[in-house]
Amino acid sequence: MGRWEPGARDRLVVAAVDLFTEQGYDATTVTQIAGRAGVTRSTFFRHFPDKREVLVAGQETLGRLLAEGPERAMAGLQALAGIGPFYSALIVIRGTGFTDVLPVSEPRVLELAARLYQLGGPPSEAEFRALAQPWKPFRTWTAVLIRAAAARVPGGSGAPAAVR
Repeated sequence: MGRWEPGARDRLVVAAVDLFTEQGYDATTVTQIAGRAGVTRSTFFRHFPDKREVLVAGQETLGRLLAEGPERAMAGLQALAGIGPFYSALIVIRGTGFTDVLPVSEPRVLELAARLYQLGGPPSEAEFRALAQPWKPFRTWTAVLIRAAAARVPGGSGAPAAVR
Protein backbone atom coordinates (compact mmCIF):
# COMPACT_ATOMS: atom_id res chain seq x y z
CA MET A 1 0.00 0.00 0.00
CA GLY A 2 1.41 3.38 -0.93
CA ARG A 3 2.46 5.73 1.79
CA TRP A 4 -0.03 8.37 0.67
CA GLU A 5 -3.02 6.06 0.36
CA PRO A 6 -6.11 7.64 1.95
CA GLY A 7 -7.47 6.27 5.21
CA ALA A 8 -4.11 5.76 6.95
CA ARG A 9 -5.42 7.05 10.28
CA ASP A 10 -8.43 4.72 10.20
CA ARG A 11 -6.26 1.77 9.14
CA LEU A 12 -3.90 2.51 12.03
CA VAL A 13 -6.80 2.52 14.49
CA VAL A 14 -8.20 -0.78 13.15
CA ALA A 15 -4.74 -2.37 13.17
CA ALA A 16 -4.03 -1.20 16.71
CA VAL A 17 -7.35 -2.43 18.08
CA ASP A 18 -6.85 -5.80 16.38
CA LEU A 19 -3.33 -6.15 17.76
CA PHE A 20 -4.31 -5.00 21.25
CA THR A 21 -7.08 -7.63 21.21
CA GLU A 22 -4.80 -10.38 19.88
CA GLN A 23 -1.70 -9.86 22.01
CA GLY A 24 -2.45 -7.19 24.59
CA TYR A 25 -1.59 -3.51 24.81
CA ASP A 26 1.84 -3.93 26.43
CA ALA A 27 3.03 -6.53 23.91
CA THR A 28 2.02 -4.43 20.89
CA THR A 29 4.61 -2.12 19.33
CA VAL A 30 4.22 0.90 17.09
CA THR A 31 6.19 -0.99 14.42
CA GLN A 32 3.62 -3.83 14.52
CA ILE A 33 0.70 -1.41 14.30
CA ALA A 34 2.24 0.44 11.35
CA GLY A 35 3.07 -2.85 9.61
CA ARG A 36 -0.46 -4.22 10.04
CA ALA A 37 -1.88 -0.94 8.68
CA GLY A 38 0.47 -1.00 5.70
CA VAL A 39 2.24 2.25 6.57
CA THR A 40 5.64 3.27 7.93
CA ARG A 41 6.50 4.16 11.53
CA SER A 42 6.90 7.75 10.36
CA THR A 43 3.34 7.74 9.07
CA PHE A 44 2.16 6.39 12.44
CA PHE A 45 3.87 9.30 14.22
CA ARG A 46 2.37 11.82 11.78
CA HIS A 47 -1.04 10.74 13.07
CA PHE A 48 -0.35 9.81 16.70
CA PRO A 49 2.33 10.85 19.22
CA ASP A 50 2.33 7.37 20.82
CA LYS A 51 0.30 4.16 21.05
CA ARG A 52 -1.81 5.51 23.93
CA GLU A 53 -3.29 8.07 21.57
CA VAL A 54 -4.19 5.43 18.98
CA LEU A 55 -5.99 3.58 21.79
CA VAL A 56 -7.97 6.75 22.58
CA ALA A 57 -8.77 7.13 18.88
CA GLY A 58 -9.90 3.49 18.89
CA GLN A 59 -12.30 4.25 21.71
CA GLU A 60 -13.66 7.21 19.75
CA THR A 61 -14.04 5.00 16.68
CA LEU A 62 -15.83 2.35 18.75
CA GLY A 63 -18.21 4.99 20.07
CA ARG A 64 -18.92 6.14 16.52
CA LEU A 65 -19.53 2.54 15.34
CA LEU A 66 -21.92 1.92 18.24
CA ALA A 67 -23.81 5.13 17.51
CA GLU A 68 -24.04 4.39 13.78
CA GLY A 69 -25.45 0.90 14.23
CA PRO A 70 -24.28 -2.17 12.35
CA GLU A 71 -25.43 -1.32 8.81
CA ARG A 72 -23.88 2.18 8.66
CA ALA A 73 -20.76 1.03 10.51
CA MET A 74 -20.16 -1.74 7.97
CA ALA A 75 -20.66 0.66 5.07
CA GLY A 76 -18.15 3.08 6.58
CA LEU A 77 -15.57 0.36 7.14
CA GLN A 78 -15.92 -0.84 3.54
CA ALA A 79 -14.67 2.57 2.43
CA LEU A 80 -11.26 1.53 3.79
CA ALA A 81 -8.95 -0.16 1.29
CA GLY A 82 -8.93 -3.93 1.72
CA ILE A 83 -12.09 -4.17 3.87
CA GLY A 84 -14.93 -5.96 2.08
CA PRO A 85 -18.46 -6.89 3.17
CA PHE A 86 -17.56 -9.99 5.18
CA TYR A 87 -14.63 -8.45 7.04
CA SER A 88 -16.53 -5.25 7.76
CA ALA A 89 -19.20 -7.39 9.44
CA LEU A 90 -16.56 -9.22 11.47
CA ILE A 91 -14.94 -5.94 12.58
CA VAL A 92 -18.30 -4.54 13.64
CA ILE A 93 -19.18 -7.73 15.50
CA ARG A 94 -15.81 -8.03 17.20
CA GLY A 95 -15.43 -4.36 17.97
CA THR A 96 -18.93 -3.50 19.08
CA GLY A 97 -20.41 -6.70 20.41
CA PHE A 98 -23.37 -6.54 18.00
CA THR A 99 -24.29 -10.21 17.64
CA ASP A 100 -26.96 -10.22 14.97
CA VAL A 101 -25.28 -8.63 11.95
CA LEU A 102 -26.18 -10.13 8.59
CA PRO A 103 -23.59 -9.63 5.80
CA VAL A 104 -26.22 -9.00 3.10
CA SER A 105 -23.76 -7.93 0.41
CA GLU A 106 -21.11 -10.61 0.90
CA PRO A 107 -21.07 -12.52 -2.42
CA ARG A 108 -19.63 -15.78 -1.09
CA VAL A 109 -22.27 -16.14 1.65
CA LEU A 110 -25.02 -15.31 -0.85
CA GLU A 111 -23.74 -17.92 -3.32
CA LEU A 112 -23.44 -20.58 -0.62
CA ALA A 113 -26.90 -19.79 0.76
CA ALA A 114 -28.31 -20.14 -2.76
CA ARG A 115 -26.75 -23.60 -3.08
CA LEU A 116 -27.84 -24.71 0.40
CA TYR A 117 -31.42 -23.56 -0.16
CA GLN A 118 -31.43 -24.70 -3.82
CA LEU A 119 -32.24 -21.26 -5.20
CA GLY A 120 -31.76 -20.41 -8.86
CA GLY A 121 -29.01 -17.94 -8.02
CA PRO A 122 -27.78 -15.72 -5.22
CA PRO A 123 -30.66 -14.12 -3.33
CA SER A 124 -31.29 -10.39 -3.40
CA GLU A 125 -30.73 -8.45 -0.18
CA ALA A 126 -34.44 -8.63 0.65
CA GLU A 127 -34.60 -12.36 -0.14
CA PHE A 128 -31.52 -13.04 1.98
CA ARG A 129 -32.95 -11.08 4.91
CA ALA A 130 -36.17 -13.10 4.68
CA LEU A 131 -34.25 -16.37 4.35
CA ALA A 132 -32.12 -15.50 7.40
CA GLN A 133 -35.03 -14.40 9.59
CA PRO A 134 -35.25 -17.80 11.38
CA TRP A 135 -31.54 -17.57 12.22
CA LYS A 136 -32.14 -14.64 14.61
CA PRO A 137 -30.44 -13.80 16.93
CA PHE A 138 -27.55 -15.80 15.47
CA ARG A 139 -27.54 -14.60 11.86
CA THR A 140 -23.91 -13.52 12.08
CA TRP A 141 -22.70 -16.87 13.30
CA THR A 142 -24.85 -18.76 10.83
CA ALA A 143 -23.23 -16.80 7.99
CA VAL A 144 -19.77 -17.53 9.43
CA LEU A 145 -20.59 -21.25 9.64
CA ILE A 146 -21.92 -21.29 6.08
CA ARG A 147 -18.62 -19.80 4.90
CA ALA A 148 -16.62 -22.25 7.01
CA ALA A 149 -18.54 -25.19 5.55
CA ALA A 150 -18.08 -24.04 1.94
CA ALA A 151 -16.30 -27.24 0.89
CA ARG A 152 -19.28 -29.28 2.08
CA VAL A 153 -21.93 -27.23 0.29
CA PRO A 154 -23.19 -29.13 -2.77
CA GLY A 155 -22.19 -27.74 -6.14
CA GLY A 156 -18.91 -26.17 -5.10
CA SER A 157 -15.62 -27.09 -6.68
CA GLY A 158 -14.47 -30.31 -5.08
CA ALA A 159 -17.55 -30.34 -2.85
CA PRO A 160 -19.21 -33.65 -1.99
CA ALA A 161 -22.52 -34.48 -3.63
CA ALA A 162 -24.50 -33.86 -0.44
CA VAL A 163 -24.07 -32.01 2.81
CA ARG A 164 -22.82 -34.38 5.47
